[in-house]
Amino acid sequence: MTLMLDPRRCAFLAMDFQHDILAVTPQYREKHLLETVTRVLDAARHTSATVVYITVSFRDDYADAPAHCPLFQAEKARGVMKVGSPGAAICEELTPQTGDLVINKHGVDPFNSTHLANVLRARDVETLVLMGVWTNYVVEATARTGADSGYRIVVVTDGCASDTEDHHQFFVTQILPMLGTAATASDVIAALR
Repeated sequence: MTLMLDPRRCAFLAMDFQHDILAVTPQYREKHLLETVTRVLDAARHTSATVVYITVSFRDDYADAPAHCPLFQAEKARGVMKVGSPGAAICEELTPQTGDLVINKHGVDPFNSTHLANVLRARDVETLVLMGVWTNYVVEATARTGADSGYRIVVVTDGCASDTEDHHQFFVTQILPMLGTAATASDVIAALR
């Protein structure tokens, strides 16, 4: 089945492409992940689609990190993902462009405690095109909340990576089919033409 996208009603979310997260995502280089995401975002920018970068970072004292979540308490212990730090910066290959939005979160799900939902409503978005690291964290959380909120979900499978390929594949093959559509970068770019 051919993927169909109306760019005016799409938001392309590039999530957690930050130095500290990429440093613990071993396969992103071998998958040419950043090049793939760049191609998709460039194609989206040539249309009327919305481009949103999602980041995660915390105050120096981590008072805004989930207090009882082992994932974020481990980041606190390592001293990573601090607002304004080089490690929390979006990688240079995916630098936001004029007109792109950047929304910071303090947990896994970008709908939780951010203004993402307001931005999407204001732009009359109905389809979320998701790319990010890690697949089984931010991409899955966004797909779940987005689907529950009535958005059509498209995950660019070669625009995502996780800590292991097994974790990536489990989401793509076992969970995503109940939430939305899997597509390649080439499928998505073709659907924008």
